[in-house]
Amino acid sequence: MGGTVLRGKLLRKIFRPAPVENSLSLSSTLSLWASHLGSESKSKARLRDFQDAIMKKVPSYAEKSNVITSEGLNQWHFHNSKCRNVTVPTLLLHGFASSSMSFFRNFTGLSQDIMDLYAIDLPANGLSRSLSTKFYRVSPKETRKFDMLDDIHFQLLSHGNYHAEKELIQKCEDYYIDTIERWRRSNELHKINIVAHSFGGYLSFKYALKYPESINKLCLVSPLGVEANIYSINNNFNVGETYTVNRLDPSSCCYINENEIPKYVFDNLFKILRLSGPIGAKLCWNYVLSSYSRISSLDFKRYVFELLYGKGGMTATAINLFTQLFTTRLLARDPLMDSAHSLSCNGILLLYGEYDWMAKNAGKSLLTNCKADNKGSASKTKYLEVPKSGHNLFLDNPAFFNKSIAEFLSE
Repeated sequence: MGGTVLRGKLLRKIFRPAPVENSLSLSSTLSLWASHLGSESKSKARLRDFQDAIMKKVPSYAEKSNVITSEGLNQWHFHNSKCRNVTVPTLLLHGFASSSMSFFRNFTGLSQDIMDLYAIDLPANGLSRSLSTKFYRVSPKETRKFDMLDDIHFQLLSHGNYHAEKELIQKCEDYYIDTIERWRRSNELHKINIVAHSFGGYLSFKYALKYPESINKLCLVSPLGVEANIYSINNNFNVGETYTVNRLDPSSCCYINENEIPKYVFDNLFKILRLSGPIGAKLCWNYVLSSYSRISSLDFKRYVFELLYGKGGMTATAINLFTQLFTTRLLARDPLMDSAHSLSCNGILLLYGEYDWMAKNAGKSLLTNCKADNKGSASKTKYLEVPKSGHNLFLDNPAFFNKSIAEFLSE
């Protein structure tokens, strides 16, 4: 998919007229914008109210509980004492600019087959608080620099400081990964399954690499950061040598896609919306309606709007971490493909939507590398495409998704 195509899809979602029944009048737009001029605490309160409204309508055959953990994580737990299909505790992890509520259409179905189902808002996301930590950026003088000579050739101009870049990436990943491990221990869980979407898939893979003794099975749902690429810190390019771009093979160190988000937008998207006054509020609402057109729940759409536009849902910490780990082409600086040979777990399921915009061939290559390079249990791999669904496949086709997850985890 070309960069113009990606930008075109985003712009169509933002500027597409909202359905008449959910469209905002001028007065409603002004009211919506004005209501978000308040403090972050008010935004958090609205987010909590919308979450509660969503969950009140979610039927459950399991004991359902919601707590803020001692570390400040918003946690949902569904315990089904009668279930014997999947007895290994299973954690649902959301993607970037999302939260545990993205799985609201899956809680009922999955809790019928999983004895202990958990979902959390990652730290600095949703209703979870930000953890106390210090972040820094690598000096421009210490970063690798590339020169795209033309559409198909590039050169490395300078190596930068590998150790500084690697340390920064590790620190950003550990912000989430170590939190997940502390969460597992505080809940006194042994091995866990993880079902993780997009950015959550990237984090869960890295979690399995760092804490292999804590993971049973891994379900990667349209994961981000799979592709090897020219920006990977693991590459060994020679300064001044000319290399040929590979746009077809996502396992190649010379791979690059054409997707690119303007850097200012990449770094400041939510800030831009909030600073655009009533127009920003309306555009954000249109985006939510377009992106979740298959979802009938108005409470969920209001929740997502609050998450994206409100001051409390998408924190500066979450945005900073994401932009340190990924380039403006949404390629990982330390891609999963580079570590496929090191993964060890009792099985990997990779799922994509039928109409997913993610690079499915990258996922297939990842599984091939895991199976070929790993002599251990990670050789048990499975690939599935969920029909009639896009990137949010668990929302678009929850019945098929739930069944596929339950079957894989019970094998």
